Amino acid sequence: MQTVLRRSCLFFCALFAATSASAQLTATSTLRSFHSYDPGFYGNGRDRGCIVGNDTTDEWVFGALGYLRNTEFFHPMEEGRTLFGSQALAYWHSGYDQKTYLELGGLANVPFGGKTQFYPHVAVVHNINHVNVLRFGTLSNPGHDLPEPLYNPGRRYTQPVEYGFQYISPYTDAWIHWEQATSYGSLQKESFTAGWNQNNFRGQIGFGPYSEGPLLSYRSHLYVNSRFYALYHHVGGQIDNAPSQPTGNRIQTGVDIYIMPDLFGQKRSPKGQQSAEVWRLNLPTYGYTLLRYDDPLQAFGPVKVGYGQMHSLAESIMGFTVKAGYWQGNSWVSPLGQGLYQSLNPEDAAVPFQQSRRMLMVSARREWQSMGLRYDAYYDMDLGKWSTAFTLNMALKERRKRLVSSHPVHKPQTSNGVVEIEAS
Repeated sequence: MQTVLRRSCLFFCALFAATSASAQLTATSTLRSFHSYDPGFYGNGRDRGCIVGNDTTDEWVFGALGYLRNTEFFHPMEEGRTLFGSQALAYWHSGYDQKTYLELGGLANVPFGGKTQFYPHVAVVHNINHVNVLRFGTLSNPGHDLPEPLYNPGRRYTQPVEYGFQYISPYTDAWIHWEQATSYGSLQKESFTAGWNQNNFRGQIGFGPYSEGPLLSYRSHLYVNSRFYALYHHVGGQIDNAPSQPTGNRIQTGVDIYIMPDLFGQKRSPKGQQSAEVWRLNLPTYGYTLLRYDDPLQAFGPVKVGYGQMHSLAESIMGFTVKAGYWQGNSWVSPLGQGLYQSLNPEDAAVPFQQSRRMLMVSARREWQSMGLRYDAYYDMDLGKWSTAFTLNMALKERRKRLVSSHPVHKPQTSNGVVEIEAS
């Protein structure tokens, strides 16, 4: 196993040196859009006739999500369950033309047949500039586009809100999520997770000769997307009176790279003539993910260092994104990850430890404007068992914007304001 990992590392480093890795999303785009909050980059109001500092655009955001996630997992590391319910979101955005603005509201999670949970939506957002944003309070996009071995897709339904501090840019998502607080004499420890999702490279690399078309020249190229992940999990505290339990720090790091070859060539022409026709071939997207787990004090179980790696091929077929993959784990542990990938059951410590894990995976995903569905099948090569998961999301967000002028000179029209309704 270690030899395989060394070879895989060498292969990845060679690719990384030449380019440098996009993530296997743990959710449909419909769900991701519902849980993401528009940063409202400073200055956007200029496109709407606003004068920064004098005019402001406040907004009400309303949304509803229906979800169904059914997992038929007959596996010692994770048992199947059904998550069926809806979520409702409403919050007020104080102004798009303010560098620092407020978001105030709440989210209700209504699991059908279960207990409704309400989460306050409170955030202070500061635009450093047009593309760099700081959030304090409710975080945007829980799950943070982490791959499944690092983040269980079901958490978006059972724990849809995170609180803490977050930095967002087009290439970076860095955050700290304070999961559990403690106080003097408290019966619980404090715990938090700090994370970093960084885009290393996103672009294309050309190779081979140019093919001359009737109007343009074409050249074969590789679309490359590469990301780096890091998670730091802490459990501790000094002033509590909590029962004896494992405390310490766990660290997870990873890199991935996705490569999509786009090939061009000149069609063959009669002898003595030059062809102006060009052929094109899009090959499936190849993805590789390499992950590492560290528990320096070995406080949370028998694993001090663990590894995991995943290979995948993805292709678009009749509107569906079809993906086939292979997972190989060696003592892989993930506090927030899906148990199916792990060597320890994250919910039941009595389940025997399985050092080596090998799985074949097939998935199909389809997205519409307000609906997304996904089907996943996992085959454990060591146990000879199939596990499946079906996910359906339907969501709608409506934004009601109001442009209000703070000075009579800047009024866009004679009325008190303009109300816009935008659905997405």
